[in-house]
Amino acid sequence: MMREGRWSARLGLRGIPAVCESGPLARDLELIRYVAAEEDRQATVRAESDESQAPPLSPAGDSGRPLAHFQHLSVAQSVRLLREAKLEGLPVTAEVTPLHLLLTDERLCLFDQNLKVNPPLGSEQDREALVCALADGTIDCVATDHAPHAPQDKEVPLEEAAWGSTGLETAFAALYSGLVRSGVLALERLVDAMSSAPCRVLGLPSPRLEVGAPADFCVFDPQETWLVKVSSLRGKSRNCAFLGETFTGRMRMTVVDGSRRFMRARGEA
Repeated sequence: MMREGRWSARLGLRGIPAVCESGPLARDLELIRYVAAEEDRQATVRAESDESQAPPLSPAGDSGRPLAHFQHLSVAQSVRLLREAKLEGLPVTAEVTPLHLLLTDERLCLFDQNLKVNPPLGSEQDREALVCALADGTIDCVATDHAPHAPQDKEVPLEEAAWGSTGLETAFAALYSGLVRSGVLALERLVDAMSSAPCRVLGLPSPRLEVGAPADFCVFDPQETWLVKVSSLRGKSRNCAFLGETFTGRMRMTVVDGSRRFMRARGEA
């Protein structure tokens, strides 16, 4: 139901051990080390022979994209493994969600089904490790892990509730309020982690504000204070882990390829 630890024991809930995430991550990184080493060996053989004039491929390929991308890191041990891998030069990237950057397993004492997410919320130590990793670039980008559910799938006992929370409408505001305004994370780093960095991971052109470039951008009001409630969200699902939270900063407009897809007037609920 939640991350195994002090709070799962206190609440009497079944816990998922951190090793369920860090173990497979360690295994995958070992496989990537093998593949990268094999690519290097084959490149050396090609370079030493005259049989092929084709330039050797790097482990990430000509595109520069990573050999592997790890989603939704949530525990400190995963951060340590990823940092070691990047220091070795392995072509890997990773992401984290706003929920794991801001909330911890202690919140499950409320038995709020909207806080039952996958991977589960971790400890404060896990949260701090994730924030540091995002700030220093060990974790490349932020993903919302937007997981809408129908009321009948969430408004049941915690053990039976579906996993996941919505996130598209609250992600930037939550991180701006919780990390940027507190001085923990630079605004420039947050913007990069939610715009250009995902493009780099996928090998796509980064968005640009210049003449002739595709008009893909959001307009954010850093001053508005608002309460997250069901009526303030446009999505059809209401399983938002941040319901009841007050944020400072709110999205006003979204433009995609020159077309306005979303607009919210100042003061609109």
